[in-house]
Amino acid sequence: MQSVFMEAPASFKTRLVFGIMLSALLFLHCYWYTLFFVMLGKYLSKGQVKDISETDADNRKYNAATSKTTHRRAKKAN
Repeated sequence: MQSVFMEAPASFKTRLVFGIMLSALLFLHCYWYTLFFVMLGKYLSKGQVKDISETDADNRKYNAATSKTTHRRAKKAN
């Protein structure tokens, strides 16, 4: 019994694209695990973790009304 893969071998281009995509997947896998272990290490050492994607600029952009209201209230209180 012969293998199906032996009857129709993939072209060089197909193998090249597959290799590039597989390498990209491996790179992303290592990157995500690195992020996870860095966050885990920070959590175990400090007891808290802040997501690096959550910045103050993002919060002001998406919560503009809340930020302005809070600033106005703080000015009135002073």
